[in-house]
Amino acid sequence: MLHTSIAHAINKQIIVELSAQMTYLSMAAWLEAKSLKGFAKWFKKQADEEHEHAMKFYHFVLERGGSVALTDIPVAQSVWKTPLDIAEGGLAAEQQNTANINSIFELARKHGDYATEVFLHWFIEEQVEEEALMTELIDRVTLTKNHDPALLILDKELGSRE
Repeated sequence: MLHTSIAHAINKQIIVELSAQMTYLSMAAWLEAKSLKGFAKWFKKQADEEHEHAMKFYHFVLERGGSVALTDIPVAQSVWKTPLDIAEGGLAAEQQNTANINSIFELARKHGDYATEVFLHWFIEEQVEEEALMTELIDRVTLTKNHDPALLILDKELGSRE
């Protein structure tokens, strides 16, 4: 049985993941409206991943005999100044997500919940990848120096993401 404090923390994490999904979709919409369809596709993929993460947490809670309690998802920001602002916002969101997952891991360790610790290992590794991915995006967008032709080349490359 899942300890109630761990179930509560994971329920909060489900909302964090769904909120990130909505934020990434909002970013994609802004980028698409700016005719940066490759960037938009890249952020839609990020949104899909966040949804998958939320569902992994959702199923884990249920498999462990806990209850899923979905609360309100915060309204996603919908306006940015530049693609760099979006990438920096993505990194900040991933860093907060990492901190949240680490806190759940610490809580699991405190309660001797080995199953939750093992479950969270995948997320801990995933967050390393996500932060590196966002950092690379920031670096690459920064290299364009808002030079439209360079930004369009990067946009085309980002659009090829599978």
